[in-house]
Amino acid sequence: MICNALRCRAYRYRQHALFQGLLLGVLLYVAGSPVPVHAVEGALEYRIKAAFIYNFTQFIVWPDENKTSTLELCVYGESPLGEELKGIAGKKARGRQLTTRLVEGLSDIQTCNVLYISASRQQHVDTVLAQVAEQPILTVSDLGGFADSGGIIQFYEEGSRVRFAINMDVADRAGLDISSKLLQLAKIIRSDNGNGW
Repeated sequence: MICNALRCRAYRYRQHALFQGLLLGVLLYVAGSPVPVHAVEGALEYRIKAAFIYNFTQFIVWPDENKTSTLELCVYGESPLGEELKGIAGKKARGRQLTTRLVEGLSDIQTCNVLYISASRQQHVDTVLAQVAEQPILTVSDLGGFADSGGIIQFYEEGSRVRFAINMDVADRAGLDISSKLLQLAKIIRSDNGNGW
């Protein structure tokens, strides 16, 4: 019984250390880009989400990783996140340079490695997810039910914190290899067997 308690304590410590490391990366990114005094809380939220997306790119391996020197981050629809992602353009993720762009139509998403779907495109979510199904595109959104509907990463709030859920079945079908370090920080969703949140 003592051994089990020690294992549980060690596991919680490792999970806390991993979360702290990811949080440190987010905080360093936020600290590197000062928030204006007049900025509202919503702007900080999108800056934090942009930092999370940057950190996601460090812990995910794409099948074509060795074939291209860039990793394209796309935003589909109007969102303050688009401006925040511009702040990480030019940085490196696993040896690849990050580029960002706004996606106007569905025909523009095929070259995206990461696709953030904004609330302004909520009515198109099912169409977009069907179009990118089983392609190596990391889909991300903060729309409610996104991960249950076939998206890969969904931001959600827990208290005053930004958290994320990962639909592992969809990620596996897309051929994305997500590090166990990132998975330990996420709420895992398995859509294939009906076990959601």
